[in-house]
Amino acid sequence: MAEVDDIKVNLDGLSDEEVAKLRAIHGYNEVTPKETPEWVKIAKRFTGIVPIIMMITAVLGVAVPDPRDPGNIAKRDWMSFALLVFELLLVVVVDYYSDKNAGNAIKAVKDLSAPECECKRNGKWEKVKVRELVPGDICFLGGGVVIPADGKLVGEGEPVQIDEAALTGEALAVTKRVGDEVLAGAVVQSGELDMMVTKTGENSFFGKTLALLGSVQEEGHLKKTLGKVAKTMALIGLFFCVIIFIVRIARSERENRGDFVAQTVKLCFVILTAVVPIAMPVVTTTVLSVGALELSKESAVVTRLSAIEEMAGIEVLCSDKTGTLTLNKLTLDKDEITCGEGFTGEYVLVMASLASKLTNQEPIDKAITAATDLSQLEKYKVTKFIPFNPVDKKTESTVLFPDGTIKLISKGAPHVIRNMVAVNYPEMAEKMEGIINGKAERGLRTLGVCWSDPETIDWQFVGLISLFDPPRDDTKHTIEQSMEYGVDVKMVTGDQRAIAIETARRLGMGTNIIGNEIWSTESSLVEQRGGLGEFIMSVNGFAGVYPEHKFKIVAALQDMGKLVGMTGDGVNDAPALKKANVGVAVAGATDAAKGAADIILLQPGLSTIVTALLTSRTIFQRIQNYIMYRMASSSLILFFFVLSICAAEYDFPTWTLILLSLINDFTIMSTSKDNVVRAGVPQHWDLKKVLIVAGTLGFTNVIGAFLGLFLFADGEQIAGGINWWKGWGVDDLLVYRKYDGSECNEQISLTDDECEISIARLNAAVYLNLAVMIQLNIFSTRTKSWFWYYDGVEAKPPSIVVIIPVIASMVLSSVLMLIWPGDLQFGGGAPVEGIRIEHVAIVWLYSFIWFFLGDILKVLILKKFYSDDADSEDMLFGSVLAGEKTKEQIQQEVKKQLESLRREFLNKEISKDGVTEYLKREEKSHELIRKRTSENLSVSIGSPPTRPSGLALVPQPSQPSPEMIRIEKHLKNLTAQVQALTDWKEALIKTGALPREPKISDV
Repeated sequence: MAEVDDIKVNLDGLSDEEVAKLRAIHGYNEVTPKETPEWVKIAKRFTGIVPIIMMITAVLGVAVPDPRDPGNIAKRDWMSFALLVFELLLVVVVDYYSDKNAGNAIKAVKDLSAPECECKRNGKWEKVKVRELVPGDICFLGGGVVIPADGKLVGEGEPVQIDEAALTGEALAVTKRVGDEVLAGAVVQSGELDMMVTKTGENSFFGKTLALLGSVQEEGHLKKTLGKVAKTMALIGLFFCVIIFIVRIARSERENRGDFVAQTVKLCFVILTAVVPIAMPVVTTTVLSVGALELSKESAVVTRLSAIEEMAGIEVLCSDKTGTLTLNKLTLDKDEITCGEGFTGEYVLVMASLASKLTNQEPIDKAITAATDLSQLEKYKVTKFIPFNPVDKKTESTVLFPDGTIKLISKGAPHVIRNMVAVNYPEMAEKMEGIINGKAERGLRTLGVCWSDPETIDWQFVGLISLFDPPRDDTKHTIEQSMEYGVDVKMVTGDQRAIAIETARRLGMGTNIIGNEIWSTESSLVEQRGGLGEFIMSVNGFAGVYPEHKFKIVAALQDMGKLVGMTGDGVNDAPALKKANVGVAVAGATDAAKGAADIILLQPGLSTIVTALLTSRTIFQRIQNYIMYRMASSSLILFFFVLSICAAEYDFPTWTLILLSLINDFTIMSTSKDNVVRAGVPQHWDLKKVLIVAGTLGFTNVIGAFLGLFLFADGEQIAGGINWWKGWGVDDLLVYRKYDGSECNEQISLTDDECEISIARLNAAVYLNLAVMIQLNIFSTRTKSWFWYYDGVEAKPPSIVVIIPVIASMVLSSVLMLIWPGDLQFGGGAPVEGIRIEHVAIVWLYSFIWFFLGDILKVLILKKFYSDDADSEDMLFGSVLAGEKTKEQIQQEVKKQLESLRREFLNKEISKDGVTEYLKREEKSHELIRKRTSENLSVSIGSPPTRPSGLALVPQPSQPSPEMIRIEKHLKNLTAQVQALTDWKEALIKTGALPREPKISDV
């Protein structure tokens, strides 16, 4: 596979010998990207650290015998085995489908190529498989033919009209002549010519696209984060389980030491299994599925669930222009009509429509007639019509006017019409030249209209009409909203730079658009900005780019640690869509773009992207709350059992611990519908804050649970037991049982008789205390302030969907511990026996007291560690400062106003001087920078604090205009405001008082 630059053209085609030699060098015309089989993807999910722990624990549950009845297989821990196998399979299946992209981008791109083509070999035309083409082959191109490889038009024939929409997203067909290059996958609309193959395989246009698509094998951002959390919890759990193992073995004095070691290993793995976030994929998938359902109501299909969470952290949104920011539909701009002397705009449109096809229209004719009052055409009669052809580049109609006169009306390329008018009106032609060039430099597609008497052939200028692919109605508002939410939008288009600048100007998104010269290896601007990523952040967009350039842009931003979104609709967008953290295919996108995207929009417009942005931040908050809850719960389980086993030699039924974790994980799924406050800026995982909240709550609960063990236990059950039940006026939990579960009538010797002290009821109270504490953690981890304080800004009250499952879980645990029969055991550790309603009520009260203590400590700790955080400033005194803006919020608002003024100024400058002068100034500035760089001079390229608007690379006029003076005054005024408000806010924080708000006149 190779690219051929200096190949000789042989119109008789290659011989079989030449084909064989070339194939030996270049290979077949195909790309075989690496694709992982689905069964391998599923199998890999069993090799993660959590699944491995679960599998080991399940096997140990049935392999290790019950110490009281070693020979009875039925007494082994089959309950834990069943629960773990069920949850393991559920986790793997859910994780697989949540990460599976519903599309197949690679298959979609492959489908663009035809299986066979007309190829000239040995001087004869024959059918040849596309994969067998080699550089130098001659292929026939005619109407309807899919171009089989990249090549160059050769021979003789008519120019061809080629539709490249599937590749570039451009709706308008392009005209190609002999010597022009054509791309594989494009479709010939009309005309006939031969093509010589120049590039095959990975070097062809869609070959490179396939290779780029196949190269993207990265793990999703959410998966990486959850993986880090799982590994961290597993390692911490493993460390303390080793301590448990060492302590138990050191204390062991049993004769059958081998069985005791096996039972201790099993115990440690059960604790480890309860600590690691087993159901994390299930819970997160449930939360993400709710978000996907919400987006589906906005006509957006989510093909990769984890993309919803990643959308919350998007900092840069790279967007294709044609078909994404714009309609991908030529539209006539009535404000840009230039009328000849004595004509009106409406009359120019009527004349242009008379010179257009009214049936089977092409895009240009559709745009003209759509802007014309077609009822006016009824007055005229077209007696003859000569359609457009690529050679003449014009149409011509013979028209009978209402007054009986006959005129020839011609519409066509502006320079063709100018030359026709120049024959008799050279001065008018000169005026036309200036207007035509000015519109072309602004990216407008211009057509000329003229008429003549059929006998004298005296062509007179009627007017010029301008066509443009306009922005979508909601695009400007979408961009403004995205920027308000902290997302920087950058245009990345394969279109011409002038068109990109004009589109950007109309959208108000900044006009510092860089051309394809930046991709030169000798580009000094990239080096001056500190690398490609920094340079990308300093400009507003790129024009004239290819798929590999879009891919590089996304990759460079990701290398900077940015989360990047990409929108597009063409095959050329597919690699970047796949590479981006979140790829969005707009309505009408090609199958390749849809296959590579994570979110597919079904309705025209981009407003759904903002909806997805806000929804994702809501989902992010819910997932973060779950992670904090799960880590707090794991901390409670781990450290409680470390202390209780090592310090109190406490024994417990292992199957209850598995059941406890399973019930809690499924209860937390209700947070998928919880009420949370979504952030106004991109969200990123702050694991430090997560650990602080989770650690604080876990630490408090561990103290409460460990103290509760001694309060609940009698001294005969646990050394040092307090047995506080008598103080409440209720029976204690001390009971003597036979091994079969029946109660002994009196206390007798425990060394040689069948009765022993039972901790079955103590286990019930401990289990209930843990269950209630863990469930209450849900309410504390969902807010950074008091669990009961809901101001609608920092926190909202919990959803009824959350409250009901939590209460139901606590009630279920209470009922189970009330009615559980002492003789019903599933193996694995000490037995469980039901307690009385009084015990349940006291345990609930005890758990709630520690819940309040933990919540108080959480708020105090967050205040201590995040005293400068805008979110935590109001944590303790939220009611006092409610409604007041923080320093960071004030500065952010002023930055937005400054950026708005910059864009306003630049747009006025471009409107006044035109794109031509703007580009000349910018190119001159670039050349000056290159010159200084070559002389090893220090060059400083300034950039505004937020998104640059292009002013950094444009020399300022020596004499400021009145407009500039006005803006400078406004900027100084804004600067004074932010300084005054900043000082005021700092004084408020320091003193705790609320001074009067300073006025600008005071500054």
